[in-house]
Amino acid sequence: MTAEKRFTLILSAGPDVLKQIDALLSGKQAAAECAAIPRVIRRKEVATLLGVSQKRVDQICAAGGLVRVFSPGASRAMGFSEASVRSLVEGRTGKAVA
Repeated sequence: MTAEKRFTLILSAGPDVLKQIDALLSGKQAAAECAAIPRVIRRKEVATLLGVSQKRVDQICAAGGLVRVFSPGASRAMGFSEASVRSLVEGRTGKAVA
């Protein structure tokens, strides 16, 4: 895409698009996107934090106590969400939330 085409599209953009462009140019958009990505903790690390075996971590997950994180298109989990591990370590009751 040429610079001229970009300028034409920006000048003809609506208010919502202009707000997104302003946020992107000010660096706010990148920070918001990073905040949306959950931190992933590996199964071995979760087992160490909880003081249990990796098999027990799988059992806790199957019971709904931990939330697995998958990358798009993957069939295997990368690990567990930090929020669910933190809630389990802190002893919050109920099911974990992503």
